Amino acid sequence: MSKQDHPAEAQPLATAWALAPVLAILVVATSGLLWGARGMLAGALGSLLSLGNVWVLYRLGRKAVLRAEAEGGPQALAPLQAGLGAKTVALMLAIALLTRVGGLHTEIAPLAMGLLVSVFALLGAGLRGAVVHR
Repeated sequence: MSKQDHPAEAQPLATAWALAPVLAILVVATSGLLWGARGMLAGALGSLLSLGNVWVLYRLGRKAVLRAEAEGGPQALAPLQAGLGAKTVALMLAIALLTRVGGLHTEIAPLAMGLLVSVFALLGAGLRGAVVHR
């Protein structure tokens, strides 16, 4: 995707979407080295949830920017707020299912590392945007 495919304000989310898979691979490899096969699985599942999180954030953010440009006003942000709330509930439910039902309660550290992929992808994208706009 080129810069023209993204509204200017959604650009950091596109950068985060590009950075997240690289971080996910690093997390899965590190989890495997530190915790073995079950740790690698937990790191992979956490990373997959993070990749889904970044993807949803990217899509919601892009739509919100386009809607705000077209409509303006606070009513343009209502679908974004509802989507973020639903995304958060779905993510928490998935984590609860993985740890309680899925039996990953003993592999919390690699699962948490995987879940942090979205945090560091968004942080990296924000820092990159700050440096580029200097």
